[in-house]
Amino acid sequence: AFRSPDADAYNAVHLHQAVAFVRTLLGPQADQFDENMLKIGTYQYLMEESDYFNNDPYSPTIFHAVPPASIRRLREVQRWVKTNDPRFEKFVNKAKTIIKDLRAQSTTSGGEISWSPMSEHAFTEDDLTMIQFLNDSLRRGRAQQGNPYDYVLSLLSRAVEAPYTHEGGRDFAFNLLADIGAHPPWGNLLVTDDACTPWTAKDEAIAEAEAKRLAERFKAIQEASSSGVPAFRDGVDHIRHDWGDMPAYVIDNESAEELDDGISVVPANDGTNSVWVHVHIADPTALLRPDDPLSKIAHKRIGSLYFMEKTFPLLPSEFASLFSLGRGGPQPVLSISAKISTENGAILETSLKPGILRNVRTITYDEMDRALGAVTSEGYVLPELSNTPKTAAALTPRVLSHPVVEDLKALAKTAETLSRRRGIHGAYNFLYPTRGEVEVAPKPLNSAPFPPAAPMKYQGGPTYYVYKGLSSSFETNNSKWAVAEMMMLGCRVAARHAREKQVPLLYRHNHSPNADELCGHLRDPVTGEVPYGPETRLVNTVGGTSTVPGGNSMLGTEGDPYARVTSPLRRFGDLVNHWQLKACMSADACRLPVEELDAVATDLTTAEAVIRKVQRTNRRFWISAAIRRVFSENPEALRGLEAYVGTDAQPMNKDGQKLYWVALHVAALGSEGRSIGMPKKELEGLPIGSKVLVDVDQVPLA
Repeated sequence: AFRSPDADAYNAVHLHQAVAFVRTLLGPQADQFDENMLKIGTYQYLMEESDYFNNDPYSPTIFHAVPPASIRRLREVQRWVKTNDPRFEKFVNKAKTIIKDLRAQSTTSGGEISWSPMSEHAFTEDDLTMIQFLNDSLRRGRAQQGNPYDYVLSLLSRAVEAPYTHEGGRDFAFNLLADIGAHPPWGNLLVTDDACTPWTAKDEAIAEAEAKRLAERFKAIQEASSSGVPAFRDGVDHIRHDWGDMPAYVIDNESAEELDDGISVVPANDGTNSVWVHVHIADPTALLRPDDPLSKIAHKRIGSLYFMEKTFPLLPSEFASLFSLGRGGPQPVLSISAKISTENGAILETSLKPGILRNVRTITYDEMDRALGAVTSEGYVLPELSNTPKTAAALTPRVLSHPVVEDLKALAKTAETLSRRRGIHGAYNFLYPTRGEVEVAPKPLNSAPFPPAAPMKYQGGPTYYVYKGLSSSFETNNSKWAVAEMMMLGCRVAARHAREKQVPLLYRHNHSPNADELCGHLRDPVTGEVPYGPETRLVNTVGGTSTVPGGNSMLGTEGDPYARVTSPLRRFGDLVNHWQLKACMSADACRLPVEELDAVATDLTTAEAVIRKVQRTNRRFWISAAIRRVFSENPEALRGLEAYVGTDAQPMNKDGQKLYWVALHVAALGSEGRSIGMPKKELEGLPIGSKVLVDVDQVPLA
């Protein structure tokens, strides 16, 4: 009942859908059971039937119906093992030979990537069954659910006799597939896992066709407008403001793919100590309507998914590029403006209007930081983990003109004033230990199609830089935090307007019932910064999305509501809010009914949490790969590293012995880890936040 029509595809099943199906099977007898008992019983059944249902690693109430092809492979390989079928031993012997030959021929230390099949080996149909079985075993599930692949993987790891640290499990399967040339050495299964990347071929075809249709319409509108203001017929043409030659600065990473916000800061020139801040947001809703097929697909995707090696965009690039700021020509935007006191950061006046930008200037974060004398990205690179040096000289920095530098200084100064005001009004900026970021090239990172007909010899490999993450959300003259502060201002002002006009919006809320009690005495009264320690681990926050304005005590926004509006090219919720905000300005603009908006709010709360977790897993995968490289080449470099204790001692079972572990944040690696199993007494006296020295002992698959 829950299988995908595609024999090789998983199909998501929500617990409430499974319960409804059980009710249908029971018929009238279903009324004899308590609703909670039905849920518990259905959940337990799905967890126990792990051959057929895979529990989602990011959302415990979602299961994925295992495709028939995967079940057939599982049964086939299990039968080989149980009956001592010679096909199992043949695969083991071939794997040993391939591993030996490939290690003598492949080089993957860096450089241009290429691959070619080994002429002396080919995969038989039985080999491919085993290879796809191994690939199936890599799909992540929840630790609480049994893994039907574990027994075979354990036997296989002992039979292959490869020098792997881990016996059996996903780590072994991952390494074996790479070692026999079925996967590239840097392969990352998140990129092909449809539980993480629900970009189906059918949706992709519809999206591309719609993007082409809308691009043709956009071109016709631009040609018809000549040098005037384009008419998009989105209900707000009559109030669209032409910003003329006023510069708008788009500040982002050099590799950014969707440039959807620009900033202008200009003096008020009215005798007051104030400036006008204009946050200009790319406006795809100039063409896109709520009932368009592309909008429906964007709703399913919820947001762009950014992996280090590939991006899965919310909107097709052919469409998004029309609105990405800085592409040239007049560009439609939603402009959110606020008059800000330069003395205390107070918001004095606000306005909201559709606009046209003509003078967009793109600046990288590094260029802005360099102009302001702040630390640039190369200052945060962890050279021990990066496989290619990154120096300022290699970046060939552009010299910015004096007027541009002055504009950027005004932007940074205003952002600092706004940030300090939020700090004074109760914002919390928790100083967690640094977490690394990764940059991988080339992007997208390609490899041979899977499964290959023969083992692949890979030459070269990706270049990656590992960065030490910024430790604070308040750093003077830091470009990323300055831009983030301006985006927060835009989100506050937009939410104000919707509340005043009583137009429903997708509001964000972020409140803590116990932060003041636990950390109020530790909080810096100006910056809002709170040092990392035991108290920060106990802070509870309540957040999410709803159509009713909620509390934002953690942001220090003085009672202002908050709604995300600054990234409509990569977040569906922001796209929806643009439709709603236009309804604040004109009765002719499109808007969603409240009941549909409520459904979107529910979807956002769940799906955005999954996107964050998946992206975090991808980041950890690449940091783990970097650490594994160093560990294999020079393990002494990973000894005596300073780390923060992140949790109290947690129990674990190791070889029948009850031991304990603690989470550790290792700044030099930009990563988190956990201690090996130790007696509890050895971990006593180590409160959360205390510093210890650690040696890296194992580097499992992230």
